[in-house]
Amino acid sequence: MSEAPDHQPQEPPAHPNPVPLRRLPWESPDGKPCFLSTDSNGGVVSRIADAVETAQVAAGHRVLAELDDLLELPPGKLDLAQARLTLAHAREVLPDVLQVAESRAERLAAASQLKTPDTKGTGTALPQADPCP
Repeated sequence: MSEAPDHQPQEPPAHPNPVPLRRLPWESPDGKPCFLSTDSNGGVVSRIADAVETAQVAAGHRVLAELDDLLELPPGKLDLAQARLTLAHAREVLPDVLQVAESRAERLAAASQLKTPDTKGTGTALPQADPCP
C-alpha cells in the first residue's frame, strides 16, 4: 500500500502590497474595534468614517472653547455645576478625538512604509517632518 500524500493546509501567498487596515471611529455591538480593509479612500464606508471623524474633532473644538470660557472667568465667578458639565463633556469627547488622531497616525505610518524606501537597511523609513518656517 502506498502512503497517502501529506495534505497539510498551506498558507495563502502573502499579498505583494498589503493594504493597511483602517480603524473605524466606532465599535462593534460587543465593544470591539472595527477595521476596514480597502485600497482607496473613496468608498462608502470610508466616507462615512471620515464624516464621523470630522464630527468627533468638531466636538473636541467645541469643548475646548467651553474650557477656554471657563478659564477666562474671574476668580469667584466660576459656577461649579457648569465646570463639572464642561469637564464631563471633555471626558466624553477626548477619547474619540484621541482615537481619530491615533488612527490617522497609524494610516500615515503605514502609507509611508509602503512608499518610502529604507536607506539604512532596517525595514522602511518614515518621512522626515519639515522644520517649521
